[in-house]
Amino acid sequence: MTIRHAATSEVATTGYNAAARRILLQSGFEEVPGCACRAADPAPAPAPLEGSSL
Repeated sequence: MTIRHAATSEVATTGYNAAARRILLQSGFEEVPGCACRAADPAPAPAPLEGSSL
């Protein structure tokens, strides 16, 4: 589960063990469902430039 800081909205998506998760939750982070960041929904790749060999 994703963790987000309640005051700063900093998002932590790394998998944490139980002890680390407990420390984060005690220091102002809260669990949020799913991924609250845009990294889970990346923008499509831009089209190649005209005349490009890509």
